[in-house]
This record gives sequence, C-alpha cells and structure tokens, in this order.
Amino acid sequence: MRWLNEARVDIVKRSGLQAESYALVRMIDSYLRPGTSLMKLAANTATDEVMQRARAAIPAPLQRFVGIEIARRWAVPESPQEELLGRVAECFHILDALLLYSREIAAGELPERPEEFLATVMRPSCLQVDPSLIPLRFAADTGDSFTYRNDEVKRDQPTMELALGRYGEPPIVNMSADMEEIGAGLHSIARHLFGADGHVVTTVQLRAPNGRWELMVPIMNDKREKFLTWHMIGAKVRTEGHDALVTTSEVWLAPPETELEPYLDVSSVPGRGEGIATWLEAPSGPNLSWSSEIGRLLNTAHLLPSRRSEVDVASAVVGFAAPVWYAWRQRGEGPEVAVAGE
Repeated sequence: MRWLNEARVDIVKRSGLQAESYALVRMIDSYLRPGTSLMKLAANTATDEVMQRARAAIPAPLQRFVGIEIARRWAVPESPQEELLGRVAECFHILDALLLYSREIAAGELPERPEEFLATVMRPSCLQVDPSLIPLRFAADTGDSFTYRNDEVKRDQPTMELALGRYGEPPIVNMSADMEEIGAGLHSIARHLFGADGHVVTTVQLRAPNGRWELMVPIMNDKREKFLTWHMIGAKVRTEGHDALVTTSEVWLAPPETELEPYLDVSSVPGRGEGIATWLEAPSGPNLSWSSEIGRLLNTAHLLPSRRSEVDVASAVVGFAAPVWYAWRQRGEGPEVAVAGE
C-alpha cells in the first residue's frame, strides 16, 4: 500500500509512472500450439501498432487463414517480475477489505485482526485472472479484432413450447451420469435434431470443477474462426479448470488417402462424405467418439447407423481439441498428446 501511495504521487505530481511493457505475440494458423514472440515495448505503445508489425511478417496469401493474438504485460522498474495491473488489483482488494473492516468497527463489532479479516474477503471475479493472460485477437488480413460469438440458448416458456412443437420430446440425457452415457446420449439428441432440421449446429460442453456442465454454441464461419475459437476454449479450460469436453458438429469426411494439412478445404475433395460426430474427451478418460454418416436419397438427407470408436489420445491426431489437451497437460493431467505436425 505504501507503493500505491508513492505511485499516486508519481502520477499526480511528476506527470507519470515510469513503466515498461511487454507483448506476447502468437500467430494462430492451426489448432497446434502457436509459436510465441516476446517484444519489449515502451509502456505507451499502442496494441494496434504491435498488431500491424505482426501482420507485416505474414505472407499475404496466408493472411486470411491466420489470427494474431496479443497479450500485454506492464511492469515498473522496482518490480519487473510483477504484473502492474495485478499489483493494482491486490491493492484494490486490500482497500475493499479495510473499508468493510472499518464498517464492522463502526457498528460495534469486534472483528479479528486485519490480516485475518483480509483472508475472508472475496475478490471480485474480474480481479481473479492475471491480466497478462487476457489476450486480444485480430484477423491478419484485415486487422479487425476477433470477438468470440456464441448463440444464446433461450429457456423461456415460448421458446420451449416452440421447440416441443418442432422436435417433439428428444432423448433425455442425465448430465450427472457416467461420461460414456452422456456422450452417447448427446449424440442421440444430435441425430434427433438432424431428423427435424436436416442439419445440426456445433455445440461445446465443458465440465467445471464443481461437476456442472457449461453449454456453448460457438459461431464459426471459416477456418480462422475455428482456429481462434478453439484456442479461446483452450485458454478458458486452462484458467477455469474444466476437466471434460463433449462437442458435436457436422463434419466433412475425407477419403482415407487424402493428405491432410491445416488449410485443406475438405468440402472440395473428390469422394468426400458428410456426417455428424460427437467427441467425448477427458484427461482421465474415457475418450470416445460417435459418428453418423449422412446419406442422401432423392435429395433427402438421412443418417446411417451411428458408430462408436475409442480414441487413443496418446497416439491419435487430436485436431480441433488440441488446445484443450495442451491446457490439461499444463496442469499435469492426462497422457502426452500426439498432434499432427509436431
């Protein structure tokens, strides 16, 4: 707190706080772990300037596939290892606790010692994440910022009645059941929805440490949005501690002899097929997938019987889920992951 007062004096009476900043710059061009560049910058360097420098290093033909991720970190000379915004957040927490402490004294209470009382005061949720872990993401070809988009699943009465009228009673999944039952049940729901709509939307469900499942319906229109969204999901798993993943989406099925690479448009490959698939993955297992190929007869789509497969994560190509597995490995959970290209 003495540092905070001295910093205030620097800002108010000496025209500024001496600080420097760093930028971690990543080029996201696949689901693989991106390379990272560290740049030391003047504290007032605009993030847009950092982004423009990164854009200039990417060949123009590839820019439409690439996302640029930038995380900034500020420090002061006397504490170069400490994130400046994190230190300010700690001071805010102390001031908040002292204000509550003084109110208890004014009310005639006899609280414990200030140090002990501080440990009982919760931080606001916005102060619980290291600011240097919050990145900004940009499209390499346009420089536009990338914002994760998620379809909201409404649960109001009119929406539920409309859904029942369109889909009837879909299979019910007990999300407290064992993992394999959950995965199989969610794939059954996807098949049910496909029967009514002729397509399914991508859904992602993550299991939080308290056992509750969080549903996400990400909107991803091209490969770059898929790369950026799954890296964002991986960062979410790393910071919030999710321990299981179930995701369902429509997929293109490339012929076995197809040589896969990050920018391949499987939809244009001769002999490709279509399907819907559900993947169930967790560091402690099981790791399973269910797939249903889409057949077409007289311009009408229908699903062939589903197939269940076991995924050997230690030797398989993980693909889109690689950022999630990287997050689990950082926590020391699960086997080493074999990812194409590494």
